[in-house]
Amino acid sequence: MVTPPSHLPQTPQELEAHFSKMFAGMRQEIDKTKARLLHKTDHQAVLLASREVIRTRLNFKRDPKWHGDEDPRVSLIAAADSKLPKAVRQLDAASIFAYDDHVRIEFGGGWHHQGLIAYSESFTNVPMANDGFQKIIDGLWFYEDTQ
Repeated sequence: MVTPPSHLPQTPQELEAHFSKMFAGMRQEIDKTKARLLHKTDHQAVLLASREVIRTRLNFKRDPKWHGDEDPRVSLIAAADSKLPKAVRQLDAASIFAYDDHVRIEFGGGWHHQGLIAYSESFTNVPMANDGFQKIIDGLWFYEDTQ
């Protein structure tokens, strides 16, 4: 019989405490990112920079973590691409998805995603707050896929 290393949880109670601590830390990071995006970000600068990304979306490096065939409808942009406008690059996103009419700047992963969606000047099909979106300014919305 193989004995697990002593640093791993040994009992159901230790396992529960381990996961509770891990999820509390994840929740804290999620809340910190949300507060930063909503209250400590220059929203106007991000909107203007995002609109530049929309217009030039084909000029950026593809994010290497995405595999498979390229889809001409979406640009999977490397978040650290030095060609990205500073206001977008400094957000330190997990993923950036650019389309002809909007860009999604995403944080998180796995079971929780949140981020900003910026729309082009001509976009008229605006999301609704009851769809889980929170308007920040005209053209820029916050979204979160779990609560």
